[in-house]
Amino acid sequence: MPVGGKDDASPPRFSVDANWPKPLPNGWILGQVSGVATDANDHVWVLQRPRSLTEDERGATLNPPQSICWVLSQ
Repeated sequence: MPVGGKDDASPPRFSVDANWPKPLPNGWILGQVSGVATDANDHVWVLQRPRSLTEDERGATLNPPQSICWVLSQ
């Protein structure tokens, strides 16, 4: 998140938001991300390619799970 203002002559500074990203709803996971943008309201927009994950990348979502990564607890 930006710390400096627009009228400031120095370059913008950013700080880490430890609460971001939040878990996606409905157990969703992201595939290949082809674009990320923010708008004037600090919304983050992510363009991702649906159905782009391979079986090994979806390991924690398989039944039975093949790994413990990629899925955030809700």
